[in-house]
This record gives sequence, C-alpha cells and structure tokens, in this order.
Amino acid sequence: MYSRYLLDSSILIGFDENRLLQEHKTVLASIEKGEAIGFIHTLVVLEYAYFSVKQMSLREFSKRISQFYLIDVDLEDAYNAAQVLKEAEKEGISLSLSDALTIYYAKKMKVPIVSLKDNIREYASKIGLKVI
Repeated sequence: MYSRYLLDSSILIGFDENRLLQEHKTVLASIEKGEAIGFIHTLVVLEYAYFSVKQMSLREFSKRISQFYLIDVDLEDAYNAAQVLKEAEKEGISLSLSDALTIYYAKKMKVPIVSLKDNIREYASKIGLKVI
C-alpha cells in the first residue's frame, strides 16, 4: 500500500453512490484513519461540488472534503496540464481538463491516481503511472 494518493472526482462521487471497488474503499479508509495522505486539486473540488449541491449541505460537503489536502492550481501547473491534454489527444484519448490536471499532478508528485475513469487509466498507464 502507498502512503500518498491523488484522487479524482469519480472516487468521491463513487463513494456517495456506493460504486467503489474494495481497493478504493481501502485507500479511502487509510486516508480517513490518517495512515495515508489523499490529495485533490481544485477542479476535483468543483466537480464534486457540482454533484453534491443537491445531495448534501455545505457543512457536509466541507466535512467530506476536509480530510484531503487541497492542491491549488498555479499558472505553470495549468500550462503543463494543458500539454498533457494535447498529448492525450494525439494518442486518441479524450480527457477533461480536470483529468489532465490529475494526471499531471500524479506524475509531478510521483503518486498513484485513485479513479474510476477508464480514460484516466488508459492514458496514465501509457505514460507509466499507477492507477488504482
């Protein structure tokens, strides 16, 4: 098991919809217990907020997000994530901006991605990243 993970919004939404595999649940439990660190970036927060606005109160949303370390996107990271997006497009893989940012940060931080998205898994594996 790793000690640091980068999560995308599909994991947070999948948790709320009870769609996670056991390995995802194990990662989330280790983060909740403080045995591992979970990172999310600001676009993940925005995507999860969009999903959550009809599901829970701001207080519940804040509590759910508070267990993760938030990565603020700066100009250089935004630019580099856009490059990831262009490279994926050249490979014929469709990513969202948030997906590209997730892949960029995982590569930069040398951490595995926790995701339910096949497109993230496909491109990340092509560039040597671990996806759980």
